[in-house]
Parts: sequence; C-alpha cells; structure tokens
Amino acid sequence: MAGVVVADRSPVVRFGLRTLLGSAGDLSWAGECESAEDALLLNETLRPELLVVGTELAGSLSAVELSVLLKGTPRPPRLLVYAQRDLDGEAAGCLFADADSLVHESRPCDELLDAIRRTAAGQRVWRLAGGGSGGPPCLQSLGFRLSCKEREVAGLVLRRMSNEEISSALHVSLPTVKSHVKSVLRKCGVRRRTDLL
Repeated sequence: MAGVVVADRSPVVRFGLRTLLGSAGDLSWAGECESAEDALLLNETLRPELLVVGTELAGSLSAVELSVLLKGTPRPPRLLVYAQRDLDGEAAGCLFADADSLVHESRPCDELLDAIRRTAAGQRVWRLAGGGSGGPPCLQSLGFRLSCKEREVAGLVLRRMSNEEISSALHVSLPTVKSHVKSVLRKCGVRRRTDLL
C-alpha cells in the first residue's frame, strides 16, 4: 500500500485529499503539512512513497525549492504537483526541478486518484486544465535534455530569481550559476531569460 503525504497551505485542500485517499483501498494516508519545511521533516521521518505538493505552501520555502531538496535526498520520494494553474512559474519550476507528475486542481477526483496511483508506481502523469493529458510541450521537447542541475536552475529562473539568489539557494558559486543559465538558455533555443519566461 503506497504511503502518501500531502503538503498544501490550505486546510480545505488537505482535508479533501485526505478524504479522497481514504476512499481508496490501495493508498495509505501517511501525513499532511502546510509548509515545505514540514514536508521535508515528514519525508525524513515517515519515508512516504509519494508526496502530493500544492503550489501554494506556507513557510519560507517554495514548492520549487521543496522539489529540488526532496529530489536531492538519497532515497527521493515520487512527487506529484497539485497545481492551481497549469504551467505558471511555480508549477513549471517544479517540473524542471524533476517533479514526477502534475495534476491541475480542476480535474475530476477519479483522474487525480489514477494519477496518484500511477505516479507511486513510477509513471509520469500530466493532467492539465481543459482536458490536456500529454506531457507539457516544453518538457517533451527540451526539459529532459537538461541535466539535473540545469533543471534545478531553470526552475529557479522561472521563479524570476536572480543569479545571486540562485547561487545562494543552491549553494554554488555565481560563475557556476551563470554557466548553468547560459547552458539552459542555449538548450532551450532562447537568448534571454525573458524569452524563457
């Protein structure tokens, strides 16, 4: 039975997801929290198979930063992003930071349950608003050509962070960040950050 932790700042969202997971016999509710910091603690203590992460979190860390930190752990959990908007900077940033799946909040409950099951089983699932279900074009065409570190940097660029802020967030030197940003822009076929955004 797959253990699931939910992280979202809204108690209503957490209650709804807890209720939904309770109706599924093959999924186990492992815990919930409202901040990325608490999600990191729950991941360390509970070792869930899957985290369902909303793009709206309490605390000082964003969903993108949470994705980067979780995927950098020795035994990273699967990560499903529960998005309020399809591919705004936060959701797209999570995907570039190696999140496994994305489901828009407008999708029906049975599709969300299916996505949770499939993500826990190691598949990547995209359920966008308006019925779209294929992988986002940006990720199909270029996202997976980026290295892990480049995806992390791209995710933070999409959050409109400066090179200095990215350097601080990832604990790497400023020249290293500049090199990664240059590589991301080249691989994405754009010249400036604004073109990527």
